[in-house]
Amino acid sequence: MTALILSLVLFLFSLAYRPGPGNMFFVALGSRHGFASTIPPNLGYHLATLVATFLIGLGLVSVIDPDSMVFEVMKAAGSLYVLWLAYKMLRAGADANEAGKGYGAVSGMARCFWCSIPTPM
Repeated sequence: MTALILSLVLFLFSLAYRPGPGNMFFVALGSRHGFASTIPPNLGYHLATLVATFLIGLGLVSVIDPDSMVFEVMKAAGSLYVLWLAYKMLRAGADANEAGKGYGAVSGMARCFWCSIPTPM
């Protein structure tokens, strides 16, 4: 049991402190709009991580057979969600204070892309 808890702590530590896309999102949001603007997304992010960890701990993974239709539907739904997020990012316009500079959401993401290379998702 101690080995499992140690494994969970090491996993969650690396999840929380790696320079991945989630942390880069909070850095960009905080630097642009201030600390207070990061509180609601932070709560949602950590609540989702808590729920996912709780469901994994309950053994939800062992209930869903990788060869079942439920697993295929979950994979398809997750893929469609990621594609929808990519579409929304590509369609996002420039911020009002950056309208004259020619910086759009895509160029902002491209400037920060190197931060997600150590932990691709």
